[in-house]
Amino acid sequence: MQQQPILTADEVLEILEKEALAHAESLRNNLKAIAKSHKLALGRLDDPDLVIPLLNYCATFLRNKGIYVYFHTEENGDIYSFIAGECGRVIEEVGKLADYLHDLQWFIETNKHKLPPEVVDEKEKLDAYETRLCEEVYFDLLDAYIRNDKATIEAVLKEAPKLVAEINDYLESIRYLQRIYWLEKSL
Repeated sequence: MQQQPILTADEVLEILEKEALAHAESLRNNLKAIAKSHKLALGRLDDPDLVIPLLNYCATFLRNKGIYVYFHTEENGDIYSFIAGECGRVIEEVGKLADYLHDLQWFIETNKHKLPPEVVDEKEKLDAYETRLCEEVYFDLLDAYIRNDKATIEAVLKEAPKLVAEINDYLESIRYLQRIYWLEKSL
């Protein structure tokens, strides 16, 4: 995928207010109220009937402009994330990788009595990589996006592919564990 524009939360809000909602003052006011705490990057769905359609409209508008949008609501439906541009793309990618590492850890934990000790020992390394992904990429990138810190965003975006490559190399070395996991999951 082609790299997306490096945008900050304030830049995304400005695009939405000036272009997407230029002629809809009540929607602009709703967007400002929703974005008050974390600039849309994170929020509570206190009024899902208002928030979800408005954010869907905004996501569609940005996507039509060629801007990637990560718009996700939690399974329980009360928290959302809305992050645009390269930050959104990377946060979604890193989140999926962290979830996969977590799934492998959970598989080991729930089956440790059946697995050989050398497989069970992989849990620590999986945990360490998941923690690094969250702390060094996800949280740092999200924080810099909200604070409009382009220097930090660029630094994190430069280092993220290196960490992802390191994790992918590690995952390649534990193909046997992944095969067992997928076999168990498919049954």
